[in-house]
Amino acid sequence: MQYYALAILGCILYFLTKTLYSLYTNVQLARASGIPYTISPIYGYNMFWLVTSPLYLKLLHRLPSFLTEPWIHITPGDWSWQMSYTPFGSAMFNSDTFLIVSPGGIIMPTADADVINEIVTRKADFPKPIEMYGSLDIFGKNVVSVEGGEWRRQRRLLTPQFNEKSNGVVWKESLFQAGKMLESWKRGSVVDSGANGRGEDGKADGGKVNGFPEKKVKNATKSGIVISELGKDCMRLSLHVISRAGFDVRCLWPGAKDSEKAMDEGSMDSNIVPEGHKMSYTSSLETLLHRILPVLILPDWFLRLSPWSLLRQAGTSYKEWGLYMSEIYDRKADMIQHTKSISTDDEGLDLMGAMIRHSGLIEGTPNHGKRGVGMSQREVMGNSFVLFLAGHETAANSIHFCVLYLAMRPDLQRKLQAELSQIFGSTPPSTWSYETHIPTLFTTLTGAIMNEQLRLIPPVVMIPKSTPASSPQPLIINGKPCIVPPKTHIALDSVAVHRNPKYWPHGPARSEEDGGPVHESSNLENDLEEFKPERWFVTSDDSSSSTTVRGREGNKDDEATATDEDNEFEISEAPTSTSHKPLFHPQRGAYIPFSEGARSCIGRRFAQVEILATLAVLFHTHSFELCTDGFASEEEVSKMGREERSGVYGEVRQEVERKMREEMGTVITLQFRKGGVRLRVCERGGELFF
Repeated sequence: MQYYALAILGCILYFLTKTLYSLYTNVQLARASGIPYTISPIYGYNMFWLVTSPLYLKLLHRLPSFLTEPWIHITPGDWSWQMSYTPFGSAMFNSDTFLIVSPGGIIMPTADADVINEIVTRKADFPKPIEMYGSLDIFGKNVVSVEGGEWRRQRRLLTPQFNEKSNGVVWKESLFQAGKMLESWKRGSVVDSGANGRGEDGKADGGKVNGFPEKKVKNATKSGIVISELGKDCMRLSLHVISRAGFDVRCLWPGAKDSEKAMDEGSMDSNIVPEGHKMSYTSSLETLLHRILPVLILPDWFLRLSPWSLLRQAGTSYKEWGLYMSEIYDRKADMIQHTKSISTDDEGLDLMGAMIRHSGLIEGTPNHGKRGVGMSQREVMGNSFVLFLAGHETAANSIHFCVLYLAMRPDLQRKLQAELSQIFGSTPPSTWSYETHIPTLFTTLTGAIMNEQLRLIPPVVMIPKSTPASSPQPLIINGKPCIVPPKTHIALDSVAVHRNPKYWPHGPARSEEDGGPVHESSNLENDLEEFKPERWFVTSDDSSSSTTVRGREGNKDDEATATDEDNEFEISEAPTSTSHKPLFHPQRGAYIPFSEGARSCIGRRFAQVEILATLAVLFHTHSFELCTDGFASEEEVSKMGREERSGVYGEVRQEVERKMREEMGTVITLQFRKGGVRLRVCERGGELFF
């Protein structure tokens, strides 16, 4: 027993010695770098810490501050969202770039636009840490999980497929699906997504839609329809759009009529469970994306044999979606084998088919017989999956939060509706033109609303980069030459740089009469925590002020000069006409919702078109309001005067802002973790509060 005790003691001493030596080495590198740094006992990207830290963070916060400050604020997984710009702009570091030094490694968060622009421009010097993305290879290597020559080969094959023709299909399908979502709300059809599509024996359960039980919900009120889970509906809409563009599969909403099911003869009906499957096409993808983390982290056998039904369903959805992709692949490959091409009509709306055609796997098609040019079947499958994974949440979250922000800003919602009436008149969405209308939406209030939402809630809060293991990299930081140590994990902090007052038009923070600052610890002096699309219509004609906010027009950097008494930008009112100056162009590196540089998001335009089209359909004919159930019933509200109604609505708005501040976190993208926000949707003119 004594020997066992000595062996354990020896292991502990070895671990402590190794840890202290690693910390000493990393501190020496940080000192030599010239970059401000702090020491943390925890490496923020340690998987065990990321998974278990919520269990004991509250206990750590009870320790004396001299033991925990400041590292305890900048190591939790969601610290960027929780702390916003505070660590950079306060006395904590007073630097837009700093190092977090721990025994496990060095992390360099940055909210400096110049540093970000330099990093994304020098791709070879600051590569993507692909080891973080290995789990995304569950269906095959893809453009997200590879670097170097492999990345260039896959990117060359994928980029041409994201063209204006494809974007036109996205526009058309987004208009269609947004209209069907409105109809679904009016029907009161919802899906209980907690159920499985079939029993364990694989037999179909009756009365189910998309593999889940369809329910009719009494959600109608005197003034409209109550939506309890807008976020889930937006996810479904986005999946439907990307399914059409990615696979040429038209997906239907619960309760769709038989006539709608017959619209696309030959296309897969997403509302049925085909023979040989345990889940429908849509439910398998929805379940997989909703429970992607256990699929990425845990082995197949554990998911399959798990005593927890949620994990078993996650495993089933992974197997089912792989089977659907294989079937679609085989069908398209067979079609191409016989026709040697995809018809002109289909090529713009079938990204998977286009990948197969250019893969070089089929005789007589482009790239056949060319070494190192095409794609393997696994790579086609991997890229198809990543297209859905990366594409659906970005657009869905943006639509969700745009609607939510507009519900909190009735004044802005009215201006948006007036603008949409000017653009589209009384014409139905089926007649709207991509070529004519999308440029207008991009450059008017609809575009400013999308831009502002993406500024406040970017798809990825920390964009990862790194330095090579044997190659420290020079950078100008805080105006002086510095050396970023080798093996440094770099985090381009999109949340913080989007709130950095150096780069953004801003005004004073909200007054106490209006509810006080939106955020308790960041940007208390300005309104950069607030949703104000008006800042994108900034004016900068007065050159008398000494304070400037750097922006750009096209590829040229320029300076936009402040105009008000506080040496800040003068933020214009949102226009009531569609004719105005171009929107504000942030400095390069200051606005990175889709990243920047060579590895920027390949589907950026795809997502933007979907967002703009959906917002146009929803607000052209309908209004959205926050539900006041917890503060006053609809009957009580109907008896109130304007001032009293405004007071109630203000209280609800503050509660929603608190919920967004405290109850959101990152799964893959930022989402509510404790349920969403209830909204009331009604036809224009039927509003309770405006």
